Order: sequence, then structure tokens, then C-alpha cells
Amino acid sequence: MNLQKSVLSNDTVVEANFTMVRETYRVIIGDEHFYRLMGDNTLYTFDKLVLPEDLVRFIYFMDHIETENNVVLRCMCQDGQYHWIALHKRAMKQAVDGKNLLDLELQDILIIGMKFDMYLQRVTKYRAILDIIDDKIFEYDEQTNLVTIYHYVNNRSEIIEKVDMQEWKNHILSGPYMENDQRESFERLCENMINGTEKFQVSFKSSFMSKGERKDFLTFRGETIYNGAERVLTVGIIKEHNSRMQSLVNDMYDVTEIGKDGATGLLNKKTSTTQMTDIIDKARNANSTKPMYLAVLDIDDFKQVNDTYGHMFGDKVILHFAKVIGSMVDGRGIAGRIGGDEFAILLDDVSSIEEVKIFLKTMRKKLKLELAQQQPGYTFSTSIGIAQYPQDGLNYNSLFRIADGCLYIAKEKGKDRYIIYDKERHGDIINMTMNQFKGNYCVKRLRPIERTRFFMKVLEQLQHATQSQIDEIATDIIEKMDVNGISIFVGREYACIRTFGSYLRKPAAATYLLDETYKTYFDENGVNKTNNIMSLAFDFPQVYKELQENRICSLLQMLFEKKDGTSLMIEIDIFGSVRRKWNDEDIALIYGLMRALADAI
Repeated sequence: MNLQKSVLSNDTVVEANFTMVRETYRVIIGDEHFYRLMGDNTLYTFDKLVLPEDLVRFIYFMDHIETENNVVLRCMCQDGQYHWIALHKRAMKQAVDGKNLLDLELQDILIIGMKFDMYLQRVTKYRAILDIIDDKIFEYDEQTNLVTIYHYVNNRSEIIEKVDMQEWKNHILSGPYMENDQRESFERLCENMINGTEKFQVSFKSSFMSKGERKDFLTFRGETIYNGAERVLTVGIIKEHNSRMQSLVNDMYDVTEIGKDGATGLLNKKTSTTQMTDIIDKARNANSTKPMYLAVLDIDDFKQVNDTYGHMFGDKVILHFAKVIGSMVDGRGIAGRIGGDEFAILLDDVSSIEEVKIFLKTMRKKLKLELAQQQPGYTFSTSIGIAQYPQDGLNYNSLFRIADGCLYIAKEKGKDRYIIYDKERHGDIINMTMNQFKGNYCVKRLRPIERTRFFMKVLEQLQHATQSQIDEIATDIIEKMDVNGISIFVGREYACIRTFGSYLRKPAAATYLLDETYKTYFDENGVNKTNNIMSLAFDFPQVYKELQENRICSLLQMLFEKKDGTSLMIEIDIFGSVRRKWNDEDIALIYGLMRALADAI
């Protein structure tokens, strides 16, 4: 057993929130803290992360203990070490498919204890700092619904305002404190505070801080503190910009004449492009090397959403997408709508590319869950391209072109993914012609009518094919279906009798198919879809090792029984590091082709 002694840092994650399927222990969604703490371990069901000695206690807690209870156990985190954690059940709800969903919070006990002493030491330091800054401080307490505005004088806080949130909001909106064009920004500030947005920044003109004497340009920058799932407090600072600073702030934020997209409330294309360009230009002129990330996002198959579920639901998808982007970006950058179902984000206040990945993962999972609950049968997905300043470019246009090119690559590689630009892997996108770009990245996918013709042609060929002809047909399937290899396993021990494609070495046998646990991976049609072989690493380490040694990253496995009773399994493989996410249409077509191939072997 290897228990970690945690090393504290400013960005150490103490607690996280997530939702799990009670019956299978599969994690459905977590917040950014959860993915930062657990990393790729979320590919496994949660019970696989619990130290074996604690597994019985975990299962009993999940299956027999009601909500609003806690259990302490050891759990493997992204660093590969076991941490002592406390799990707390908050609520149980019904999923769309009838399974029970549990909302849980997770806390690292060792870090909490160590941080307690550290927090005591920091209180004195922060009080001293607050005493010398001129900015006002605001707080919102969800439990009391009180908004408090104060500042520090002589190491003591002096209350300027302490009032019920709704009273404060009504008083300001009904009084002579702001123009109509500033009301939306103030309401957004209140919404961020009430909803407990993790980070936010809102600017507007108002006279309420001076009790109506003068109009100030105010910037509220806040953050919500959580203790696990429980909101502790929303806190922040209020900057009051004087007349000399106001023109500079207006240039930076363009809040007096912000161009909003009427349908989503995000910045429109012109305004978001202008603001992103200004931020990047200012960083370049200041010779700043602090990284920023420009992301271009596109909703996958949006036309099909409208055609299948109607335009009203399509509008709902756009609104949900915009709302989640806006709330998550707020305070960390700028988000805008630049096309019908296309958006752009500039993150200029994140610490690393890993934080960007966690941001994108959280956003995508949140949207998948929310929209599936509203429209059963619909699976939301988005493709994203990302470029980094200053590594990939020093101006908006070059960064946008790279990010847009990476978005194109994400679409071509099967959608529902993000691509972060890597010059060695993706080439010099800036200087490529469109024909070169398409030649490098455009997968020559068959159109629907071509797929049908190809399917019928292969069925006809396989009916009377010789063994040499089968080799040619399999090679044709590999090319047309955009896969890398096909392996065929036959008999009681599932010995490998044929491979098609460039395997590093021929697999020996698939004896793991004799394991009843592995058989549960297959659906009622005998199909096992594995998008990422890492999901096999815990339960079947030898299988994972063999696949990895043969550079396989994704696979489809299909079980058949021949007319003479012989068992047969056909495996379709993807080589390399770019994993394949199998869609239902591809699986159905490949299944039919493999069924015919199984009969012909």
C-alpha cells in the first residue's frame, strides 16, 4: 500500500463534486475540481479506484447507507497515489434510463487538516493586505441571502452595506442609480452571486456606491468558495474607476457599447473579435510570455439536430451551449458567438494547458448530461480546435486560423473531441494551402449512397470469394471504413487465424473472451465498443499491455457463431494515439460487413 503525504501548494484541490450511477459506480459528470484531482482515472468505475482493503466499506456505503452520510476510505488519485478521502452523499435522483444517480462530494482529509493551520496564519496576512488596498470588498452568503459591502480600516472591517439580496437588487433597479443599458450587466452580477459561479467579472456604470451623488464605473470581480458541494461564500473586490481611468477601462472592456448576440447574450462576432484582438495585441506589445488559449468550438451535426428534434430544440441547444460557455469563462477570459453554431473563447487567466483540458472536459460532460435529460435520445457533442499564445502565434488572425484548422481536424477525426495544435504532428497550418490541408487531414468518408453501394458490393463479392480474394476485400474494407486493421479469432481458445493491416506482430489468441467478466463488455448483439483501451487497464492489465504493444488505441470486437457452431470473434483496430469514437452508423455498417466476412472465412 502506498499512501501519499500530500504536498501543499496554492492550487491544491481539497474537494470536488461529482455524479455517479449507483448501480455501476460509473461517474457521469464531475466539476473541474473533480477532474483536476482524479485525471484519467475517471475512465474507470469508481470502485476500481478504492483501495481493496476499503472496498467492502465503499460498497456497503453505496448500497445500504441512505443519503446525507459520509464514509472515509482510501482512493487512488491522478498522481497514482492513494489519498485518504471523505465521501459524502448529497442527493439521489432518477436518470433518463431509470438508473439511480447519486450526487456526491469528495474531500482530501490529509490536506484539509494540514491546511487548517496554514489558513490561520494567512488570516493575519490577508487582513494586513486588505487594510492597505483602496478597493471595497463584497460578500454574498447563500444561507442568509445577505449581500455585504465593506472595506478595512485599521485592521477592522467597516460595513458600507448589509442587506437582503432581493431587496438590494430591487432597490438599485427601481432607483435612479443606473441607465437602462447597464441593467443587464448588474442583473448578470446578481445571477453570478446567486448561482455561485466559480469565477466571474462584471463591469457597469452606476451611482449606488456613492448613494446617487456620482456615476462610477464599477468592476466586480468575484469567486465562490465551496466546501465540497456546500457553498461557503461568494467574495470579491469592487474597483471604482475614476474619470481618468474610465476611458482606459472602456477601451479594455468596451462595456459601454458591448455588442451582444441577441439570441444567446454572448458577445457578437465583431465585438468578441475586437476584444480578443486587443488583449492579444497588448500582450505582444508588452512582450508578455504568459500563455493564452484561443479555442474555436462548433456543435456537431447541428443541422441534424434541427431536422430530427425541430428548430425549437435546436435553439435550446444553442442557448444551453452559450450559457455554459459564458458562466465557465466569466472571469477567465472572453466568449463570443461567431456563427450560427460556432463560438470562440479566449482564456487569458488560466495557469496551464491542463487547466484548459479540465475546463473543456467539464463543459462537454455538463452539456451532455443536461441536454440528454431534456431530450432523451439526443447526445450532445462539440468539436474544438485550440491554439496557444505566444507559442503558436502572436496575433489574433494567426491564432484563429490555427484553432480553426484544428477544429477541422477534430471534425475529420470523428467529432466530439478537442485538438490542441502541435506543429510536429499537425504541420504548418498557417502556410498550408486548402488543398494541402485537406490532403493531410480530410478522411475520404463515403457518402450515404456510396456506403450502401459499397456494402452491397462486398456482400456479393464475399458470397463466392476465394481466400486470396478475401484478402483484397478486407483491405478494401479497411480503406473505405477508415480503420487500420482487422483480426480474426476462431475456436474454443479463440486463436488468431488471420490479420489484415499493418500489425507490429500477429496476436496469438483472445483467451480473455473465456472470462465471463470480459463478456459483460459486449452488448446484446455481441458488439464491444472500446474508444480508449486504457479503460481495460485495471480489470484486464494483460489485455491492455498486449494491445498497447501492438500500438492499438481503439477497437471494435464482434462475436459470431458460424453455422457449424464454431465461435468466431472479429476485431477492428485503430493504431497510434488518435483514438476513434465509434458512432452507431459506422458500427451498424461494419457489423454487417463482418457478419458476411465471418460466413466467408
